[in-house]
Amino acid sequence: MKWLSDGKPGYPGRLCDLLHVTYSQFENPIRDDDLKPLYALGAMFENVDGEALRWASDKLATIEAARKMIVVVSDGAPVDDSTLSANGPLILERDLQLAISELESDPVLDLGSVGIDFDVSRYYSKASSFGSANEVARRITEIVQGFAR
Repeated sequence: MKWLSDGKPGYPGRLCDLLHVTYSQFENPIRDDDLKPLYALGAMFENVDGEALRWASDKLATIEAARKMIVVVSDGAPVDDSTLSANGPLILERDLQLAISELESDPVLDLGSVGIDFDVSRYYSKASSFGSANEVARRITEIVQGFAR
C-alpha cells in the first residue's frame, strides 16, 4: 500500500478498498428478489457512505429522467477502522454529511434512507428505521412513496 511505503503521512483520507454493489440496474424495475442480498447483512464491512452516495449520484447523472431517487439502506454510521485511526474519528461522518447536503440540494434528485436497527434520521431528512432486515423492501417502498412532489 502506497500510504505505508510513504511512511504513513498524516491525514491520508480513505484507506480501505471500495466495493459498490448494484442490486438492480437503473432501467429495470426493482423486485423483492433484487433485495435479498441485503438480508445477508454480515456481508458488509467498511461503510464509506459519502463516497458511495457520490458514486450513485454520478451513475444517475448519466441517465435522462425527470426524476431520480437514491435510497440508502444503512446499519450504522460510516466506519473504516484504518481510515478513522489515521484521520480522526469524524472524517467519514463529516464526508457523509457533506455528500448528503450536496445531494439534497439537487432539485431533480430525491434522497432517502432506511436504517436497520439504526436511526438514520440523524443524517437524512427523509428517513425510516426498523429492527428487522425482513422489512427492507416495505420500508424502501415507504420512502419512495414519500417522495411524491
